[in-house]
Amino acid sequence: MALQGGTQIGPYRIVESLGAGGMGTVYRAHDPRLGRDVAVKVLSPECATDAGLVARFEQEARAAGVLNHPNILSVLDVGAQEQVHFLVSELLEGQTLRDLKPENLFLTREGTVKILDFGVAKVRNGQPAATEPGTLVGSVGYMSPEQVNGLEVDQRSDVFAFGAVFYEMLSGSRAFKGSSAVAVLNAILRDQPPALTSLDLGIAGDLARVVERCLEKNPARRFQSARDLAFQIQTLTAAPIATPLPAPATSRNRPRRQLLLVLVAIGLLAGLAGYFSWRDHGRRPVARAPSIAVLPFANLSSGSDNEYFSDGMTEELINALANIDGIRVVARTSAFSYKGKNLSVRQIGEELGVATVLEGSVRREGNTLRVAAQLIDSESGYHLWSKSYDRELKSVFSVEDELARAIVQSLRPMLVPGAALVPQPTANGEAHSLYLKGLYFYNQTTRETMIKAIAMFEQALALDPHYALAHSGLADCYSQAVDYGWAQPAEAVPKAKAHALKALELDDSLAEGHASLGYVSGKENDWRRAEREFRRAIELRPAYARAHARHALVLTMTGRLAEGRAAAERARQLDPTSLIINSTVAMTLFQSRQYDDVIAQALKTLDLDPAFYHVRFWLVRAYQQTGRHGQALAALDQAPGAPGMLLALRAMVLADSSDRTAARQLLASLED
Repeated sequence: MALQGGTQIGPYRIVESLGAGGMGTVYRAHDPRLGRDVAVKVLSPECATDAGLVARFEQEARAAGVLNHPNILSVLDVGAQEQVHFLVSELLEGQTLRDLKPENLFLTREGTVKILDFGVAKVRNGQPAATEPGTLVGSVGYMSPEQVNGLEVDQRSDVFAFGAVFYEMLSGSRAFKGSSAVAVLNAILRDQPPALTSLDLGIAGDLARVVERCLEKNPARRFQSARDLAFQIQTLTAAPIATPLPAPATSRNRPRRQLLLVLVAIGLLAGLAGYFSWRDHGRRPVARAPSIAVLPFANLSSGSDNEYFSDGMTEELINALANIDGIRVVARTSAFSYKGKNLSVRQIGEELGVATVLEGSVRREGNTLRVAAQLIDSESGYHLWSKSYDRELKSVFSVEDELARAIVQSLRPMLVPGAALVPQPTANGEAHSLYLKGLYFYNQTTRETMIKAIAMFEQALALDPHYALAHSGLADCYSQAVDYGWAQPAEAVPKAKAHALKALELDDSLAEGHASLGYVSGKENDWRRAEREFRRAIELRPAYARAHARHALVLTMTGRLAEGRAAAERARQLDPTSLIINSTVAMTLFQSRQYDDVIAQALKTLDLDPAFYHVRFWLVRAYQQTGRHGQALAALDQAPGAPGMLLALRAMVLADSSDRTAARQLLASLED
């Protein structure tokens, strides 16, 4: 029953009817308390008798009320009076974009696009409010293929709907047509809309490609979020939108129209981005598997010499989370590459390809420990979880366990109830502190810090001789010292092997121990044992990037080049900014004689750190192998500093380029 002018509903006085639809009627009403007119949407009597629909209507209205964005209709109130259920929103003066569809877009007199409806008006009798598998909910003509098939949907389904609307805005006709709803749905699944550039409308190719990408049948090929789409569209306004030449006189105003539509689209997408952030708060998109980057915890202790402790706790958390099935964890090297950088969580999330970021701080005062941590959604910036812990230093393992468990529960993979996420490797807190110091120095990879790392691990073992992780750390120190020429193999290799074997004697389930034994076995040319140990380490910890990289070396050295490339690539995926792993990828490509790929990989790695001479070695060798001696010498000239290895390589390139005199002079200078 329609409400007459002057009818009072709650504190609002009905003025006139503005229009009716399947859900009910929208009225202009006056709010005497604030002296302003508002829009009141009243549910029809038929809808009001469905308790479930009413509950969903109110729930959606309250949820929409928390949104605050200039391109989203402001919901002011929701209520009921004598079985009349209503929603109150701001009153917009202007016109609906009815000729452009869908009808929930409104253009105000000031030229602002408003999104009127995010599902409240789409609730129909007998239909669920949530978009669940097996449920067909949406406006025919704007539904994504996955919606049509009743599959789970995420933001990319909304990107498809936007593409359909934008196509209509530009072309004046729907992207998917049919004589019936079934025919339209079939077109969405099977047909491609006519290319915008073929419609003789003077639509720029760049703009058309954006729309086409939105309308991809495969969600993985669309823009992955409204923000990504908005950024792409914004770039189109940086220069005039050109029409193909020659353009007919009747279409001279089309570039201006296109630009206006692009600006409208940007405003609309701004609203969509805000809506998506709200809607996905607490509900990750289906396509985004649980993934996390643990950023280096800030050291808030009184002395900078406690930085090893905050770094160590970060690494322990990375290792603990990496052991949990169902969570992808960014490896240490890539996570630590952001230490000290003032980047937004969103940028870090985009660069590392993770859904969540953990950041925190550690304050250590004597034997007292305070740890604060927060888990953040990298796309929306929302805090999913945060907590502070005050503990005695001897309880550091319980803090790590609580942190890891809280993170895992927030990401919602399956866990064995009561399973220990962070095993306690030693009962001696001081030994653990020394172990963390050892890790801190080991990861700096200089001769001086390696000596300090060995000393820290040895002191930890003096306090707890059964500390398996410390034995593994010592083994890696001695093996790496051989790699860098800081120790003689005859002396260091036996020490490395003894500590690796001791680590496994104490704990055969320790992935680090097996990786350490694999590392030193390679030094002994025992490739069969090296491969066996690396495979075991990876079996125990599938996301162990360093084990994958060293396994790649073993596979390459034993002639299994394709397997070696695959293992190196897997390591790079796990730890994308690790310099040594990227260099390993270049090495495996070089051994496979894929020299152009070596050059591309090496140049990407040098973008991360121009001073990293290991990968520059492979770059120069690839240039040399392809006869590009000038580029090889130029690459050597660009190297900061001149390690002996690169000077020897320069002599090799000079000799290979027939400049033997210069090569002999350089070799003579090296001998001096």
